[in-house]
Amino acid sequence: MSAGTIDDEVDKLISHPSTYSPTIMSESHLQVTYMPVRGRCEPIFLMLADSGVKFAKDIIDLDEWTKMKRAGMVGPSRFPYSGLPVLRVPKSKGQDGFVLGETTAILAFLDEYLQQGGRETVCRTF
Repeated sequence: MSAGTIDDEVDKLISHPSTYSPTIMSESHLQVTYMPVRGRCEPIFLMLADSGVKFAKDIIDLDEWTKMKRAGMVGPSRFPYSGLPVLRVPKSKGQDGFVLGETTAILAFLDEYLQQGGRETVCRTF
C-alpha cells in the first residue's frame, strides 16, 4: 500500500462517524473525546478501528473547548491533565468506570484491554 492510500483510508475511518457506531455511549462501549483533527488521537482511533471494538466518538471543536476551559468545565474528573485526548471506560461487571488522559496511557490500556477481547476481567491502574 502506498502512503497516499493509507492516508486516504485513515481519513475515511476518522472522518465518518457512521464507521464508529453507535455514537451514544452505552454501558459496553468506550468513548474517545478529541478535536476534529488527526493529531494525537490518530493512533487511538486506528487501534480501535482495527480491533473492531465498538466505541463512541465525542468531537469537541476549538471554540467549544475554549468556552469549556473558561467556564471551569475542564478539570481532572472529566479531563485528566486538562487536555485531550480522553478515553472514558464505562462501568462494567462490578468495576467502576474511569477516565484516562494522554495518548500513551490510553494506548497502553487499550493494548491490554483488546488482548482480553474487550472484556474488563482484569483492570490495572495506569
